[in-house]
Amino acid sequence: MSGFRRFGRKPTVGAIRLEHEAIGELVAETQDVSESGLFVRGDQFRDHLNVGDKVDATIKEIPHKMKVVRVTGEGAGLAYI
Repeated sequence: MSGFRRFGRKPTVGAIRLEHEAIGELVAETQDVSESGLFVRGDQFRDHLNVGDKVDATIKEIPHKMKVVRVTGEGAGLAYI
């Protein structure tokens, strides 16, 4: 586990539905998950999401409120609120 992470990451690929005013509604794929959040793959996030944005996410039919904590060219890191 990296020195700055509070919770370890577990590689997990699965579908996630995201809703946000800048991206509308889309289905993406997770890359990894932890107790505090997850990373979603997709280059479209870089141009449309900003750190601090709130996102509605649905994973296995369970709704979650999430916050963008990191945006890269590969995707976005989201934390559970």
